[in-house]
This record gives sequence, structure tokens and C-alpha cells, in this order.
Amino acid sequence: MDGFKPKFPTTPPVSNFSDVDCKDPQAVASELLIPILNQLSQRTRNVDEFLIGRLNAAGEKLYDEYRAIADALDKILVVAASDDIKRSFHGDIEITYRTKVLNALRTLYKDKYYAVRENSCPEWTAATKLSLKYIFKTIPTKDEIIALLNDGTINPHNAVEFCTDLMRIRIINRFMELDGALADLVHETKAEAVHILADDDKGRLGKIFPLDNLSPEKWIDGFIAKTDCEKNYPLIAKALSALKNFTINVQGFLIYEIRNNLDVIDFSLQPKTPEISTVFGENDLIADEIITWLRVYVEKVHDGIDLTLKKLNSVPNKARFAALKDFYDRATYAGRGEPESVLDQWNFLYQTWTSIIWADKYRSRLSLKGQAQAWDDMIAQFKAQNKKGLFTVQ
Repeated sequence: MDGFKPKFPTTPPVSNFSDVDCKDPQAVASELLIPILNQLSQRTRNVDEFLIGRLNAAGEKLYDEYRAIADALDKILVVAASDDIKRSFHGDIEITYRTKVLNALRTLYKDKYYAVRENSCPEWTAATKLSLKYIFKTIPTKDEIIALLNDGTINPHNAVEFCTDLMRIRIINRFMELDGALADLVHETKAEAVHILADDDKGRLGKIFPLDNLSPEKWIDGFIAKTDCEKNYPLIAKALSALKNFTINVQGFLIYEIRNNLDVIDFSLQPKTPEISTVFGENDLIADEIITWLRVYVEKVHDGIDLTLKKLNSVPNKARFAALKDFYDRATYAGRGEPESVLDQWNFLYQTWTSIIWADKYRSRLSLKGQAQAWDDMIAQFKAQNKKGLFTVQ
């Protein structure tokens, strides 16, 4: 036991010291009873939160293990499935991956995105309008400018530069926040494609790996892992990975254009700063004149960025169309002319997992249905509990 150091919680001590005049009922109530009750109630909340956190951490681990068992049971059924019965699903397989998946993807990119890819994206346009309005709010206040001038080490010309340096950072930061709006558009697009793959009335691949409330990225990762997609169906895995990795961000297509429009308020790039005519020492008037100049400059910045955005407001639509078209092409044409095409791999995927994708139909076609029914019912009951919400303490 040498060197053993017990670990104690880093919570505040339970006991405390209070100097209270116990002959004074008001002091006893305000200085003793109320603090004790407050501490007890706070500790109760802390203990509850701690226990719930521990339970949820254990629940997360239990859910992962439960899901692993459910996945293993699926793989047992897949391995044990009859090849003869799987071949009898040829028609279902063809209709599902050719029509309900590939044709649905084609309809999505063509009818929804191709028709509007040259148009401004409404959601993106609404978000950028708010950022445009914010440009005018980046001008420092009169009080901020007077505080600069009162510093004594900054003259009016330096103050103008200080203000424009600050304005550029504020404008850039605001436009970088537009990544949130782009992330929403990307999520929507991926989700549309994933639902085509996973939903029961479309690709039915959610039967293999349930979609539940997973993000598109997590569903793709889970599906690839469960089916050993990279090994067994590499062309499908590449298509899914390309969809998963699709992103649009401000850094990629917009921020350099915004930066170009900020040259007008970057006096490290300009030959001179504006001439301030107010007499030195009259900081109140100097501040007014500086704000007047900044308003002139910020109008130019606003108009330049507004013009830039009008040229680029179609980028999100173009990018979403391109991502879906790329996914469709990879999922439809990859491997043409090679020994095994992506269409072959779709067929193999559905055929391999027939007993899971069409479980009811598969059971009804089993020649040994009576012997298999108890096993199937047990697995169905087990998998019915494979829901993350059941492992979380609210």
C-alpha cells in the first residue's frame, strides 16, 4: 500500500462555521437556519445531478453493449439465412435499390436542386441580410472614441485607424458566424439522402442500422461499420463517405471576398487616413468627425459586400445540387466496365441482408417456420429494446 493516495471528492465541506447570537430569533433564522437549509437543498441538487450523470454514463455504456449484442444477433441471422430464399427476393431487391433508392435520389437532385441551383438560396439570403445590417453596428460609439482620444497617446489619425482595425475584426467575425446557417443547409441535404436510404417505404436500410434520431453522419458511420461496407461493398462505402464528408463553409467560398471589401477600411493598404479638421483638444467634436468619416467608409463596405453576396447567394444551392449529384453518380455508375460495379454491390448488399430487411416476408417463406419462430420472436423482443432513450435517466 506504499505510495497509495486515496482520492477524495473536490466538493465543498459539509460542515461550516457560523457565529450566531442564539438569543436573537431573527439572527438564528437568517444567519443559521436559512443558510443551513440553502446548503442542504443545494447539496441535494448536486448529489442528484452527480447520480444522474453517473447513471447516464453507465447507461451509455450499457446501450453500446446492448446494441453490439443486437448487431451480433442480426449477423447470426444473416449468416444462417437460406440462399434459396434470398434468391427468391430478387424482385424486391431490384425494385428497392433501383427504383426506391436510385430513382428517388435522381428525383431529389433533379426536381428540387437542379431547377434552383442558379437561384439565391432563401435561407442563406435571410441569414446574410442580418450580417449586412450588422456592418453599421461595428462603428465604435462616441464614448469609445472619446476614451481613445483621452488616452493621450493616440492622436485623431491613430484613433481612426484603431476604429477601422476593430471594425474589420467585428465584420469578419460576424460573417464567420454564417457557418451555422450553412451547417443547417448541409444537414438538411444529407438527411434527405439518408432518409431515402433508410426509411421503410424507400431503401429500408434502416432495418439493418436504425436511423432513430441519429445525425446523417453518425448513421452513415454506423451503417458502414455494421455491414463491413468498406470491405464487402467498397464502391457503396465510397459513395456514402463522399456524402458524409460534404460540407459548405464561409472559409471556403466567401470570407476572402468579404476581406477584399474591407480594403477600404484598412489604412495599412491605403495611402493616407482621412483629414480631421477639428482642433486638437476638442475631443467631443473630433469624435463626431471621426464617426462621420467612419459612416462614409462603412457605407462603401456595406455596398461592396452586398454586391458580392448577390453574386454568391446561389452557392449553397449549387453546392447541395453538386453533392447529391455526386452521390447519385457514385451510387449508380461507379465500377462500370469493371468485374464488379456498384449496382452489383447494391444487389449483393440487399441479398446478404434479406433476412433483416424483409424479416416478416423472410420468416413466412422459411420451410422450417415453426422451428424458427421462437428464435425469431426472441430476437424481435430483444431488438425492440434497442433504443437509446430507454438507457437515459431524465
